[in-house]
Amino acid sequence: MSVNVTAPSAASFTCVATGYPTANITWTTSNGNLIQSNNQYSVEPVQGLGRVSSTLSIRNTSISMNGTQYGCNTVGIVSNTAVKVSVFAYLMIFGKKLFQKSHSLVH
Repeated sequence: MSVNVTAPSAASFTCVATGYPTANITWTTSNGNLIQSNNQYSVEPVQGLGRVSSTLSIRNTSISMNGTQYGCNTVGIVSNTAVKVSVFAYLMIFGKKLFQKSHSLVH
Protein backbone atom coordinates (compact mmCIF):
# COMPACT_ATOMS: atom_id res chain seq x y z
CA MET A 1 0.00 0.00 0.00
CA SER A 2 1.34 3.42 -0.88
CA VAL A 3 1.77 6.04 1.85
CA ASN A 4 0.99 9.76 1.59
CA VAL A 5 2.68 12.15 4.01
CA THR A 6 3.46 15.84 4.33
CA ALA A 7 7.19 16.60 4.56
CA PRO A 8 8.96 16.73 6.86
CA SER A 9 7.38 13.89 8.80
CA ALA A 10 7.80 10.18 9.42
CA ALA A 11 6.35 7.44 7.22
CA SER A 12 6.14 3.67 7.56
CA PHE A 13 5.27 0.56 5.56
CA THR A 14 4.43 -2.88 6.99
CA CYS A 15 4.76 -6.19 5.20
CA VAL A 16 3.44 -9.55 6.48
CA ALA A 17 4.19 -13.05 5.20
CA THR A 18 2.72 -16.32 6.44
CA GLY A 19 3.69 -19.91 5.74
CA TYR A 20 5.94 -22.68 6.90
CA PRO A 21 8.85 -22.58 7.06
CA THR A 22 8.75 -18.91 8.01
CA ALA A 23 9.86 -16.58 5.21
CA ASN A 24 12.53 -13.89 5.45
CA ILE A 25 11.59 -10.27 4.63
CA THR A 26 13.95 -7.64 3.25
CA TRP A 27 13.32 -4.06 2.08
CA THR A 28 14.77 -2.43 -1.04
CA THR A 29 14.64 1.00 -2.67
CA SER A 30 13.58 1.72 -6.27
CA ASN A 31 17.09 1.04 -7.55
CA GLY A 32 17.26 -2.35 -5.79
CA ASN A 33 19.51 -1.31 -2.89
CA LEU A 34 18.94 -3.24 0.32
CA ILE A 35 17.65 -1.03 3.19
CA GLN A 36 19.05 -1.58 6.66
CA SER A 37 18.51 0.37 9.87
CA ASN A 38 20.54 3.60 9.93
CA ASN A 39 20.00 7.32 10.63
CA GLN A 40 17.28 7.59 7.94
CA TYR A 41 15.56 4.17 8.12
CA SER A 42 14.47 1.73 10.81
CA VAL A 43 13.68 -1.89 9.92
CA GLU A 44 11.82 -3.81 12.64
CA PRO A 45 11.14 -7.52 11.99
CA VAL A 46 8.73 -9.49 14.19
CA GLN A 47 8.86 -13.25 13.77
CA GLY A 48 6.37 -15.81 15.01
CA LEU A 49 5.54 -19.43 14.18
CA GLY A 50 4.67 -19.46 10.48
CA ARG A 51 4.29 -15.66 10.36
CA VAL A 52 6.73 -12.81 9.99
CA SER A 53 6.15 -9.09 9.69
CA SER A 54 8.50 -6.23 9.07
CA THR A 55 7.96 -2.49 9.38
CA LEU A 56 10.09 -0.05 7.42
CA SER A 57 10.05 3.39 9.07
CA ILE A 58 11.42 6.51 7.46
CA ARG A 59 12.35 8.91 10.23
CA ASN A 60 12.28 12.19 8.31
CA THR A 61 10.84 12.47 4.80
CA SER A 62 11.73 15.18 2.31
CA ILE A 63 10.21 16.44 -0.95
CA SER A 64 13.08 14.76 -2.85
CA MET A 65 11.70 11.36 -1.74
CA ASN A 66 8.41 11.93 -3.59
CA GLY A 67 7.53 8.91 -5.74
CA THR A 68 10.24 6.67 -4.28
CA GLN A 69 9.35 3.01 -4.65
CA TYR A 70 10.01 0.65 -1.73
CA GLY A 71 9.98 -3.12 -2.15
CA CYS A 72 9.00 -5.70 0.45
CA ASN A 73 10.76 -8.89 -0.62
CA THR A 74 9.93 -12.25 0.94
CA VAL A 75 11.89 -15.44 0.40
CA GLY A 76 10.48 -18.78 1.53
CA ILE A 77 11.06 -22.45 0.72
CA VAL A 78 8.39 -24.45 -1.12
CA SER A 79 9.20 -28.08 -1.95
CA ASN A 80 12.94 -27.44 -1.50
CA THR A 81 12.78 -24.49 -3.91
CA ALA A 82 13.38 -20.90 -2.88
CA VAL A 83 10.41 -18.74 -3.83
CA LYS A 84 10.74 -14.96 -3.89
CA VAL A 85 7.75 -12.62 -3.83
CA SER A 86 8.09 -8.84 -4.05
CA VAL A 87 5.45 -6.21 -3.35
CA PHE A 88 6.07 -2.55 -4.14
CA ALA A 89 4.63 0.62 -2.62
CA TYR A 90 5.26 4.28 -3.31
CA LEU A 91 5.98 7.15 -0.96
CA MET A 92 4.07 10.28 -1.98
CA ILE A 93 5.28 13.49 -0.36
CA PHE A 94 3.31 16.69 -0.10
CA GLY A 95 4.94 19.98 0.91
CA LYS A 96 3.41 22.33 3.44
CA LYS A 97 1.91 25.39 1.83
CA LEU A 98 3.30 28.57 3.20
CA PHE A 99 0.97 31.55 3.15
CA GLN A 100 2.33 35.02 3.01
CA LYS A 101 0.33 37.62 4.83
CA SER A 102 -0.37 40.56 2.57
CA HIS A 103 -1.15 44.07 3.65
CA SER A 104 -3.10 46.48 1.54
CA LEU A 105 -2.75 50.18 1.88
CA VAL A 106 -5.79 52.36 1.51
CA HIS A 107 -5.13 55.85 0.04
